[in-house]
Amino acid sequence: MSEYQRFISYLYEYNNNEKMKNHGFSRVEVRNHQCKIEIHMKLPAYPFIPVFSVYAFVPSNEGLQGIFLGKAGYRHGTVYGNYIVSESDVLNSSFSFSDLGGLLIQTDSGQIFATSWRDEQIIPDQFYLKKSVPELTAASLRELRPDELPLDGPESDEPRSDEPRNDEPRSDEPKSVAPANDTSQDSPSSPPPASDWEKIQALYPHIQPFFDDDIHQCVQISIKALPTLGQHSFHIENNPFMIHGCRCYSHLLLGRLGFDEPAEYVLAVPGTYSENEQTMASMFGFPNFKPAQKSSGNPRQFGYWYRTIPPVG
Repeated sequence: MSEYQRFISYLYEYNNNEKMKNHGFSRVEVRNHQCKIEIHMKLPAYPFIPVFSVYAFVPSNEGLQGIFLGKAGYRHGTVYGNYIVSESDVLNSSFSFSDLGGLLIQTDSGQIFATSWRDEQIIPDQFYLKKSVPELTAASLRELRPDELPLDGPESDEPRSDEPRNDEPRSDEPKSVAPANDTSQDSPSSPPPASDWEKIQALYPHIQPFFDDDIHQCVQISIKALPTLGQHSFHIENNPFMIHGCRCYSHLLLGRLGFDEPAEYVLAVPGTYSENEQTMASMFGFPNFKPAQKSSGNPRQFGYWYRTIPPVG
């Protein structure tokens, strides 16, 4: 039998590599060649449903190499995750439990929480993944065949955790609705009939990731939803930048811009801000970036690259 271990360590938020406030703890138990890891955090309520990615990390001369454990559940400010891994080979990473130095938790809006099991200093900027999503570069961009399009969820070899999912299930599959009215007589520059936008609002899950209402009435869609949108006055062609964003973050966003009439609508691709990303986004028709949070210490701030989409009757 393996040596029995059980301990608790505290999870702190980090901002610009500086250790901030304690928000919870991790509980670790090693028994019978298995390691059970739990995380518990209590956070202020978010205006949207955040995504928490949980990693174990291995300290080395190169930094903190991450091993993806899974997503954490979130409900009403409470974050919970429960993961069971092998003591001798953590998720086929070739690392054993004794190699691990702690946990790092990252949200899709750039927040970082971490704990050290060795009482060593944590520098989040040194965190990296051995097998991460490839960077989007001009040389790698090409038109994808229909059979290469991502499904509703991200294409990933990352293992799933066994934690309970507390958030509402999301689906981009359309519900049954009455056929749209014939709008063939509308001019190309006219806004869609109110019924079309209302049907889109009813078809897809709502999301409000922004700190203001400049872009509002947002719904979450996938690449697979584009043909359905064409039935409701929005004819949108996909491109590699959209496919890459959807593959990384599992969704695209459709929303209304401002409150003027006639209404103006936007299509948005989730991502982080950088000069290279701005070049790619602009190349594929998404010149504008709107951060999800009003201010952030993270230079690669999470947000959405967007463009206006004139509805077509």
